[in-house]
Amino acid sequence: MIQRIQHLFLFINFLLACYFASMPIIELPYTINGHAYLQSLSATTNSMKIDGGSLVENDSYMFPLVAICISGLLSFVSIFQFRNRKVQRGTCFVNYLFIILFILSIIRLWMGIMDVDVFDITALSWVNMALMILMLLFNFIAVDGINRDDALIRSADRLR
Repeated sequence: MIQRIQHLFLFINFLLACYFASMPIIELPYTINGHAYLQSLSATTNSMKIDGGSLVENDSYMFPLVAICISGLLSFVSIFQFRNRKVQRGTCFVNYLFIILFILSIIRLWMGIMDVDVFDITALSWVNMALMILMLLFNFIAVDGINRDDALIRSADRLR
């Protein structure tokens, strides 16, 4: 139930978490010895396509997937805590931690790919990096909206 604008931002965070848990986040195209490679980094795996055909999985990861799933769950649960703004605010602050851990783990995995210029990523990858930063911004806007609601309720209680 969307009651306030902060719930919309929390829901967008939930949708972004679902997107990052299921889709490739960073793609690095490069060519070695006449073969075109496309290295894809997602929340679960680091895989590679060779000449647009076969898919080879290099590594599997669990930490980024767990971090983004917990972040999505916290965003979703926080939507329904509108009766207790203090708990809702605390849930959003814990959500900051998991969003930051997810971003740092993806950057760490991205920088760990050897022999590839890491700034040659595709345009969609740059958009995904910006969306990860937007998750932090949306969480900040949600916390600000919760604080404004709390101040509004306190001022209304003073008038009674």
